[in-house]
Amino acid sequence: MRCFIILCSLFVLSCQSMDNSSQKDNVERVESTEVEDIGFVHSVYFWLKEDATEVEKEKFESSLAEMAKIESISKVYYGPPAMTPRSVVDNSYDYAWITFFKNKAAHDAYQIDPIHDHFKKVNADLWERVQIYDSLYQFH
Repeated sequence: MRCFIILCSLFVLSCQSMDNSSQKDNVERVESTEVEDIGFVHSVYFWLKEDATEVEKEKFESSLAEMAKIESISKVYYGPPAMTPRSVVDNSYDYAWITFFKNKAAHDAYQIDPIHDHFKKVNADLWERVQIYDSLYQFH
């Protein structure tokens, strides 16, 4: 009887091990599927000309709000620096524009969108520098 109990216990444990193995395979498949549709972040930092007036800055902000309506954008954040006083933080820019896209194709559509073209045309005279950082992201 004791041998029977040990054999049953081993059988149950081996079934659990097989179940964990199939769960691991399932997790790997999910991760590889997510990687195929990896997100895209487009971060733009604007340094406006020193002589930009308050009216021009308001016009710039309104243009950012208009650009946020581009359909291929999933999420967008924009605004001035938080002025956090830490040595590793760059607070020298005037406005940040951070957009999230479902994938690179959505970002590429944004780049040729007429609203984006209009934004560049209307505001190019306002900035002295633009710095862009593009990156990929995954949700976990």
